[in-house]
Amino acid sequence: MWKNISLVLGAIAIVLGSLYVLYVKGEKWVVSTQAPQTMAADHREPLSVEPTPAGDDQNSGVEDSAAPGGKPSAQEDRSTARPEIPTADLAALLKKLMGASRTRADGEHEAPGQDVPQHYTSKDISPDNGTHHFLLAAELFPEVDRDWLYTKLAEFKANGWPDDPELWMLFDKFRDSFDAIRTGLEVGNAMMPTMRSFSEQMPYLAKFRDLARIMAMEGQMYAAQGNYEAAFDNYTALIGFANESARGGPIISGLVGYAIGGIAIDSLAETLEWGGASPQDCRVLIERMQSLEGQAYSAWEMADAEVQTFETWLGTILDEKTDLRELLRSESGGLELLVAISSEEQIESLLRGAVRDYRDFIGHFALPYYEAQAVDTDALISENPVSQILLPGMGKLPAQEARASARCRGTMIMAGVELYRTENDAYPASLDGLVPKYLSTLHEDPFTGNSFVYSSTESGYLLYSTGSDMQDDGGATDDWDAQGADMVFHRD
Repeated sequence: MWKNISLVLGAIAIVLGSLYVLYVKGEKWVVSTQAPQTMAADHREPLSVEPTPAGDDQNSGVEDSAAPGGKPSAQEDRSTARPEIPTADLAALLKKLMGASRTRADGEHEAPGQDVPQHYTSKDISPDNGTHHFLLAAELFPEVDRDWLYTKLAEFKANGWPDDPELWMLFDKFRDSFDAIRTGLEVGNAMMPTMRSFSEQMPYLAKFRDLARIMAMEGQMYAAQGNYEAAFDNYTALIGFANESARGGPIISGLVGYAIGGIAIDSLAETLEWGGASPQDCRVLIERMQSLEGQAYSAWEMADAEVQTFETWLGTILDEKTDLRELLRSESGGLELLVAISSEEQIESLLRGAVRDYRDFIGHFALPYYEAQAVDTDALISENPVSQILLPGMGKLPAQEARASARCRGTMIMAGVELYRTENDAYPASLDGLVPKYLSTLHEDPFTGNSFVYSSTESGYLLYSTGSDMQDDGGATDDWDAQGADMVFHRD
């Protein structure tokens, strides 16, 4: 009897873990597949957060592990520890199960099966919420051949951004979308919508990222023509957009926000390397960046919004416990016997325990990165198999946040160094020479809590962060995604 109960608990855990993985992967697919291949490779974009399932999600979706802790005992027959469930059947089950609980924009629950729009539009969001205008920007995205668009922009960039009327006409096609983004930033009060179901699509996120790429390229075009004021305005608008388009939504919104911020920062850093900005342009840039850096949406806030969505889903599902059991039974014959012997109380206990573990686990996200790394996260995960599937992948978020912050701070320091050079015909001997005349505050490296690493020569300087391993490797690599790599912002 208890062996069978263990089997059902493990199976339910696999189901819930797999549905979360499918949700995250599905949204990643929406973002990644809609970006053209010619522009998709950006080695400085953050890795996506993706929970690791207990089994191989490319195969049966389940793994041999009879007990909630994971491995079957030596006396158990591994061939019968888990029923084999075809991937297609499992996907159908997860889609139906997650669609069973929905939440309207006003926070009220929809009855299972009630018709709900496939995704939010600007009409669903009040105009006094900046998100209304962000969604409108995505809806105003012009009908263009995406491959042609990015090929054309790549050609212009390779040829030095010539003052070509075709180029201006190209960017003008996106003017309404760009203006909507700026209006959203002016309105403020942005709060991205929560999901009404875990199967809900968010195609506007892919458009957000596309608009960021195009707007950043327009900024480089402005700088190439000598208009650094307009260029810096584009970049700082995008950093603000990155902050605000992540606020309040699910984790996937935050990840796209990190990508938007990375696009803006990389273009800005390249522009600063050109060295043509005036002192006044640099001062305005630094002032705006210092303000924006403190407005970023934190990893803890992202995770907290996600667990609230999970709790909303859980509350509705538990109100329909019989329906949940019927869904499992009807959609997957391989689980029928297991569900039949599992009590409602056992299912409820498993799910509620996962929520408690989730909240305990994300508490350390509020700590600085270097303190969070000292937390034994394994000790925060109970033997609940749902927790063991969902939570380890969530642990990547603090590094994502620290990387985004380091990018912004490091590039802000670059602007300060450039400003110093224009007024002194030399680079500062140390970063301390930037404060308070060129930078009001010298932000610390978010990975270590120490200063960014800097050294100068007569002809240039080296500036970098130690990166996620918190080890100073002398700025040995520019590949920020390499294991243990330093994040090099400038090397000359």
